[in-house]
Amino acid sequence: MSLAAKKKWYLDYLLIIVGTGLMALAINSVFDASGLVTGGFSGIAILVKAWTKGLYGNGIPLWITNLILNVPLFLLATKIKGFAFVRKALLGDISLTIWLAILPAWKLSEDFLLVALYGGLLQGIGIGFVFLGGGTTGGTDMLAAIIQKYLRHYSIAQIMQFIDGAIVVVGMYVFGVERALYAIIAVFLVTKVSDGIIEGLKFSKSVYIITDKPDEVSRMVMEDLDRGITGISARGMYSGEDKLMLFCVVGKKELVHLKDTRKLVMNYSLGMRQRLALAMALVGNPQFLILDEPLNGLDPEGIKDVRAIIAKLNEEYGVTIMISSHILSELQKVANHYGFLKNGVLIQEFSSSEIADTDLETFYFKNFL
Repeated sequence: MSLAAKKKWYLDYLLIIVGTGLMALAINSVFDASGLVTGGFSGIAILVKAWTKGLYGNGIPLWITNLILNVPLFLLATKIKGFAFVRKALLGDISLTIWLAILPAWKLSEDFLLVALYGGLLQGIGIGFVFLGGGTTGGTDMLAAIIQKYLRHYSIAQIMQFIDGAIVVVGMYVFGVERALYAIIAVFLVTKVSDGIIEGLKFSKSVYIITDKPDEVSRMVMEDLDRGITGISARGMYSGEDKLMLFCVVGKKELVHLKDTRKLVMNYSLGMRQRLALAMALVGNPQFLILDEPLNGLDPEGIKDVRAIIAKLNEEYGVTIMISSHILSELQKVANHYGFLKNGVLIQEFSSSEIADTDLETFYFKNFL
């Protein structure tokens, strides 16, 4: 086993143990102490403890019920699905049972709303950690997987919703409607927090970079972000030129740092940035383009190049282009239909054939000033 694999193995175990500890804290000190039944085997354990209060001291401890429910479930799952199916859940269930047994119960608050919020937050973080470690805690998700083997027209998620919903309804009967409503708030928060942790910590995004400076960008990604980057041969469909497109996968924080590649562009002249903006607009092979002052800041050679690009896009690729500009003499060299706006209102619209050989600036000053 490689060193990296060993680190991953130990990290997974640590996440499962810490996560089940947070779950046990939420179950013991929040949900059980306040009579909130949020579904799952922990919800059944809270109900059993309430029903047996007086018959068995303060009721059957949560960890005993959790163990009693999970042992036959694990044996059945091993027989039906195989040991590989239950292996990852085994550590989670053992760890949760131990935490439930050793953690003392504190009633955090008398306010049910605070209880729902704190409990949902703690359990959501705990579940998120367990799932990040590649484990589960058995319970209703494993039960749902077994039932789904025989009821294949239902998904595991649907079966889990039915089981947990039934447990919440029983909790409403035992502890009252008000507490059941607060329990629903907790369930919602558990789902949101756990999903946020799982998706947030495992967030990654594929990034494609098209640049005239591939060497500089690649060096920055490899040295500053410590990420690999791949150069992919590509062809510009407009220009027909071969390009080198850069590809890398980065995390959420690294994506922010990757935006520092803009520093390479900040040294560009205004004309170069105009060219870059036009190139970015053409990446998706659009059928309609809106260009705002595309000739602004360009030198004579740049203006000529952009005019040629606009003409080629329209004539050869059928791209419709709307240009907003105050440089009427240049517009007349590329446009075949015009519209004049005044105070945001279209005051006249006409084609190039209607003004024949008349200069567009002369036409404007003669008719609108």
